Amino acid sequence: GGTGLSKDEVDRMVKEAAAHASDDTKRKAEVEARNVADNLCYTAEKSLMDAGDKVPVELKTEIEGKVKQIRDVLATASVEDLKQKTQELSLALQKIGQHMYGQGQQGQPGPETPPGSPQGGPDQPPSDQGPVEGEVVE
Repeated sequence: GGTGLSKDEVDRMVKEAAAHASDDTKRKAEVEARNVADNLCYTAEKSLMDAGDKVPVELKTEIEGKVKQIRDVLATASVEDLKQKTQELSLALQKIGQHMYGQGQQGQPGPETPPGSPQGGPDQPPSDQGPVEGEVVE
């Protein structure tokens, strides 16, 4: 069963495929970096919208600026540049979570339990119920 291709033609096609493999890998990395950056921009905008006025103005301005930087260069930036800008935006977004978590903790008085003392309260089961899963009892 012949394929209609000579050995020389097959060799040439294999060499071309090998030559394009690195281009394909590079292109894939570019597409992935752009997708990650674009998705993070969307997440940032959604997070700012969901948090509303709970995010300090300076943090909101910082995040909006980083989103704009990414969107402005999304189609033309190098993979390295996109990864760096994406990392910077990601770190800024973490500040929203830290701020929101910090806000929630400050306003709610919790049970005052000194460190090292046994925890007790309406939500705590009595400690004489035997071993707890994952607990080592000697």
